[in-house]
Amino acid sequence: MRAGMSYFHETIWKSVQQFLRCIDTALKNIGIYERVPYNCPLIQFSSWMGGDHEGNPRVTLEVTRDVCLLARMMAANLYFSQIKDLMFELSMWRCSDELRARADELFRTSKKDAKHYICSKIDL
Repeated sequence: MRAGMSYFHETIWKSVQQFLRCIDTALKNIGIYERVPYNCPLIQFSSWMGGDHEGNPRVTLEVTRDVCLLARMMAANLYFSQIKDLMFELSMWRCSDELRARADELFRTSKKDAKHYICSKIDL
C-alpha cells in the first residue's frame, strides 16, 4: 500500500505540473493565449489499491479505509509542501538583495553537503 502510494509522490506529482505547462504551451503555439482554468479536470486519479475486494482475500474494509486515509494524508502533505515552497519564493521575491544572496549561498552549501553525504554513503 505504501509502496504503491509512493509512486504518486515520487513520479506523478511533478509530472502533472509539467503536463499542465505543456498544455499551456501547446495552446499558445496554436494561438490560444488563455490558460487552462484551474478548476478544469484535465486529469483525474483513481486507484485499485485497497479496492480489490473480489480477487484478493487480504483486502478488507480496514485496508480500504487505510488506503483512502493514506491517500488523503499524502495529498494534504503534497499541497502543504507546495504552499510552503510558494510562501518561501514569495518572501524571497520581497526580501533585499543581500538576504536573497545569503539564502542562495545557504542552499548551494546545503546541496553540496547533501551530495557529499549521499556520495559517501554510496561508496560504502
